[in-house]
Amino acid sequence: MGKTYKYDGQWWDLRDNADYAEVTRRAAAKAAVLRGEDVAPVAAVGPSAPAPKTGNGHSAPANPEAAQRLAEALAYVSTYSGTWGLPLDIRSDPRFGTKWMRLSDRQVDALLAGKARDLARLDAARLATELYAADEYAAHVARQAQAPAAAPKAWRPAAKVEQDGMYLTPDGTVYKVQQAKVGGSGRLYAKRLVVEDGTGTFVYAPGEMSRLDASMRMTLEQAQVYGRLYGVCVRCGSPLTDEVSIANGIGPVCGAKGWAD
Repeated sequence: MGKTYKYDGQWWDLRDNADYAEVTRRAAAKAAVLRGEDVAPVAAVGPSAPAPKTGNGHSAPANPEAAQRLAEALAYVSTYSGTWGLPLDIRSDPRFGTKWMRLSDRQVDALLAGKARDLARLDAARLATELYAADEYAAHVARQAQAPAAAPKAWRPAAKVEQDGMYLTPDGTVYKVQQAKVGGSGRLYAKRLVVEDGTGTFVYAPGEMSRLDASMRMTLEQAQVYGRLYGVCVRCGSPLTDEVSIANGIGPVCGAKGWAD
């Protein structure tokens, strides 16, 4: 389609929302007349002035509520930093940021739903942080505050980890501490839980035993909060799929084994 189109003896810019709507209205009215229908006469007006633009240069809908939703959706697209295809595709469109960019109602609805979903995830992450053993974390902060300000020292665990099990650091990282079986040394080593695409994997974390304190040993309540937040069993890393496991925040097999705090 070209930039302009001659209709009713006038030139129209069909990439402009207002011009496009006017040409469509006139064509529909003429078609109705040819069918013998009684329609109101088409006003003899020229091409419309450009529609008001949003902050990103897009043509704004005449409906104020629709215009506000469109502006909110475009702002979300502009700042989106995830991997969801819809906002990334829209932002990569050469028309993005110009008046030629149009979004359908379904696209706007999907973008605003995605924004609400992202905000809900942030709220859940904040809640999980607040639920983390507050008294233990406060004690850790107090120990750091007691270090001489002029000569700060590297953090050292107040109580060395001597038991295998699950541990949760103040920054929310989960570790599984195990005994080495190779060579029969029996020494403890740590694996870090990495969650990707709804599945957890334990990755060997050399040297990170020094990050752990015996007070960081996870409680069952902390394991359940983590499981509900990320959708995986914190003990084995398997996805939580059935409703009971999701509600409990831990898988049925691991839950049946009991939890030693």
